[in-house]
Amino acid sequence: ASGLPRPIVVVNLVPRRLRDALVASRDRGAASATAGTGADSSVTAAAAAEVRTEAELAASEEPGVAHLLALVSAVARSGRRCVLRYAIEGYPGVDGSVALCDTGFGADEDAFDGDGDASSAGGLVVVTGVGSNCGKLSTCLGQLYADMTRRGRGGAYGKYELFPIWQLPVAHPVNMAYEAATADVGATGDAVMIDEHHLRATGETAVNYNRDIDAFPLLRSLLLRIAAAGAHAGAASGGAGDDTGGSRARGMFYASPTQMGVNTAGEAIEDDAAVCAASVAEIERRLARYRVVEADATAVGDITAARRARTSVERCEYNLKTAKAWEGSSM
Repeated sequence: ASGLPRPIVVVNLVPRRLRDALVASRDRGAASATAGTGADSSVTAAAAAEVRTEAELAASEEPGVAHLLALVSAVARSGRRCVLRYAIEGYPGVDGSVALCDTGFGADEDAFDGDGDASSAGGLVVVTGVGSNCGKLSTCLGQLYADMTRRGRGGAYGKYELFPIWQLPVAHPVNMAYEAATADVGATGDAVMIDEHHLRATGETAVNYNRDIDAFPLLRSLLLRIAAAGAHAGAASGGAGDDTGGSRARGMFYASPTQMGVNTAGEAIEDDAAVCAASVAEIERRLARYRVVEADATAVGDITAARRARTSVERCEYNLKTAKAWEGSSM
């Protein structure tokens, strides 16, 4: 819609080795713009071209760098703001204090180390991405930290999560279809399981997926640290006893990954048999796709890709067997 702000493009996992090239570009006065982070994180076409020249010099040693900067340049030419986010070594399997140190979310924007400002004039920021594991959560965490510690803004985090459907059993065909759809994510795909954090906190059985469940202790630790940093920043700016930063953070705390998600899809199912049949069909479609990927990889001798595809095929075969057993038992 014409009344909405233009999207901001966030480029995640930028190698920190690029920092020197970005700083050099700025120092040469490339179009008098910063090249990726800071309060003015717009990247002009001229600045992006300047940085791309630096990247091309190291292209033989840095595979993919030229492609990255070509993307930045294309985004700039489209008139959109482009924010670069640097990789945090070991994230998310790192302690919260490490992730929030000077090489993580807490880095100084002006030094090209930290997250660029991806906020909008409307206050509500919707973060979406090209797929699973593309950095949506870490983007939100970085923005929350910077908002509360450096930008004087409050913040809270929540997510829309369609699948898995939390109040349906793990083995329900819908949740098996979700597993099939993510069978090529990571080494073994996503796994639907009982959310142990939610069960302990509320006594209610809910399902979620392994990545969210595994990451929740780190997420909660980070949110607590963000809140503490925000409270400290608020006291420093507002005087003794000022709780501005802490108040900003109260909307961020959850007892479980299930509580973080907004999902009422389970309440919209009127014909469970039809949903189960559609889920089985979706698993069959995914299975056929992964088999093609495996065959193609085998044909060209790409052993690594063939093995990954074989893992996805085996996961889908399990999902299909489980979903059909559920479908048969419910008839």
